[in-house]
Formats: sequence, C-alpha cells, structure tokens
Amino acid sequence: MPLIECQVCSASADARFRCDGCLAFAYCTSEHKRIHWLAGHKEDCRRIADQMARKWELESLEGLWMQSSLCNQLIVAGCHGKGPWRRECGCAPRSQPSEHSEDNHCWQRYRAVSCGGNVDVECWKDMCDCLGVSTSGPLPLVLDYVATMFWALKICGMQSEQHEEQTLTIHVLGPEKELDQLCTFSVLGALNHKVRVDIYLVGPAVRQNSSAVLGEGVHINLISGLYHNVHDSLPPPDVTMAFNAGLAAYPTWIPTLQVVKRLKVPFFCTDYCEEAVFRSLTIMHSIGMDVSEAIHINPFRKPLMISSSDNDLPSCSNGFYLCFKIKAS
Repeated sequence: MPLIECQVCSASADARFRCDGCLAFAYCTSEHKRIHWLAGHKEDCRRIADQMARKWELESLEGLWMQSSLCNQLIVAGCHGKGPWRRECGCAPRSQPSEHSEDNHCWQRYRAVSCGGNVDVECWKDMCDCLGVSTSGPLPLVLDYVATMFWALKICGMQSEQHEEQTLTIHVLGPEKELDQLCTFSVLGALNHKVRVDIYLVGPAVRQNSSAVLGEGVHINLISGLYHNVHDSLPPPDVTMAFNAGLAAYPTWIPTLQVVKRLKVPFFCTDYCEEAVFRSLTIMHSIGMDVSEAIHINPFRKPLMISSSDNDLPSCSNGFYLCFKIKAS
C-alpha cells in the first residue's frame, strides 16, 4: 500500500519526497521532509532503517494472509463476519461479549482441539500440527493473542511443567480486540492442561465485569477500569501482559506501569512494529524500570501484514515483544 499521508501535516504525500535514509516516511513537500528531519528524525533514521531491513523476516511466515484480499479469503474459508473472525477484515462493527459463548458453528469446528498437554511448541507450524489444523487455514488469524500468551508463559518459565502452583494467575492489561476473541482462549487449556489458568482482562474497553469458564482449566474474568485503579481488588498475578499495547502512545499507561513495576513479577508486552516496542522501552526507562531485555520478533505474530496510512514500517498484530522481570530501582 503506497504512503498517502505526510508525516508533518497528514496531507497527501508525494513519493518523490520519501526519506532517503530509512524509506519509512514520505512527505508532501521537500520543506516538510526537512522539518521532520530537524524535529528528531535525524536521530531516529538509522535505527528505523535497521527495522525496515528486517521486513523480510517479519513476513517469513508459512500461511501468510494478504490484507488486500482478506475478505475473499475469509468468505472462501466460511469464516467471514463470524465468531472470532468477525472483525478481522473491518466489515463487522465492534461489539462486546457475550463473546464468552461459543455458539457459532464456525468456531465449533475447533472447540475440541487438543494436543495432549505439554509439548514443545516453538512456531505456528508446531502449534498447528499440535492442534491438527493447517497453517494456511483461518485459525492462526485469530489465535495470535492466545498463542502469544502461551509463548509468554514459556519464556517466563510458567508453563505447566515449569510452574509449581496449581493455579496460574495472569493479568492482561488494556485488552481491546481480545474481547472479540475470548472463545479462542479455550485453546490455552489444550496447550497447558496441568494447571488451572485464571486470566483477568482489565481495561476501560470492558463494559461490565463478568466471568466464565472456557474449556478445561481456563477461567476468564473481565474487569472494567484502568488497571492502576482496580488492581488492589484482584488476586495478585504471577505474570502481567499487555498485547499491542502502545505504551508510548497513551499517557494512562504511566500510572499502570508504575503499579506493574511494584508488583515485581514478569511483564510481557507486544506491539505492532519494532519502533513501537522501542518507544515503549524508552517510557519504561523514564519511570525507573530497570530493563535490559532485547526486542524480539514474536514467532506467534498474526500471519497478516498490515499497512499504516503514514509510514511503511513492517507491522502485524503482536509482531514484536519484550519480556523481562522488573527490578526495584
């Protein structure tokens, strides 16, 4: 998708005035190109050029879907506008659960997936083989959140074979699209079956508090409100997570991160592009979080590249992650 917005004024950009260094940004005039350079892009350009060079790696997924033909592909798969796929192409309006229910025939095909418990799952092919589905089918499109959660538990040392407690408590901060795909979290029980998993999804996008059991051993709790205002009323977490978080984009994350810092449990966050995760890291450092973890490409990123209207940074849902234990400053 060609760039259509100038970085400075959001007017239609001219391809002749693309940044020569990183190629990620375009401008409507050479003057706006100069303004953006002097306003700070001069310091960022080389880092962003390095990110652009890894675009091929982000796209190197088996079964990658194409944004330009996503509607048609979902229609062929019989999933367009249905169940957890209903918002994948933007045709359906955003809604709020009753998404606990699994009464959609399209999802029922996958309700009984089971891999027999503890398995060595490192990528989409491993997971799809484990669940008995195709990497080119529609299931990975709606499993990036739960698969990324499974990956986070693994690298944090909290999978069923690693976690000694009978119950694992996960706090998911600022959920949005997860709320449209709650039924998919039942898959976590098939992958991590020896431990009961209590998941608390906490954020302003939750309209009302509710809870449900999804599959074997997976308990979902929806909590309305900002995490820093309501965390004291929740069971203490073993791990906290934030998916596609945009930590640097929203000021309300600052008090939430200060709470997370005090919890002293692993914190895992993802975002669409590497630059967003880099900026999140900067925000964490600014409030005294002692963070030294590298940024990683998520092996369970959504197999669908997305385009932005004002940059060409390689992006996909849950594309990059940071995972670290927070130390007291």
